[in-house]
Amino acid sequence: MLPGESILGVSQDQTTIWIADSRIERGKNELRIRGIDTREGKSIGPVTRLPLGADPSGESFREFESPELHPILLGDMQYFNDRLMVPTVAGLEWFHLKSGTSLKFLTWPHESTGGSIFPISNDGQEWGLIHRGDLTRETKSHLEVWTTSDVRVQPSEKR
Repeated sequence: MLPGESILGVSQDQTTIWIADSRIERGKNELRIRGIDTREGKSIGPVTRLPLGADPSGESFREFESPELHPILLGDMQYFNDRLMVPTVAGLEWFHLKSGTSLKFLTWPHESTGGSIFPISNDGQEWGLIHRGDLTRETKSHLEVWTTSDVRVQPSEKR
């Protein structure tokens, strides 16, 4: 493991451990994921680069906060059913890790401030969110529960 990396989980077929590198370079806005073969302990193929639809420059932050410090990720990523949910400043993004494809993108509901997400249902239609207060965004800590019917779903290609 390298600095900035964290284990997301094991694939459904138990053959791959997925590792995310949360060090996101400014301007690139991509998340790097790599797989490790559970039988041999070796990396599987090249690093997968998942393009994030988040642009931290467009978000409302306090004026004294420099753009280099604006977050892209708003909380912990969640891996389940070979899919990855990524909470970004733009909304929730779903990716299929084996193919590296974007599955869908949900903007945050109007009342939401984003945060660490957790699935409530196996199909990804219901999810909860824990938001830790953030001085730069002038928000307080709280818990939210949402379903996809509460938000506008955008196909990934139309971002």
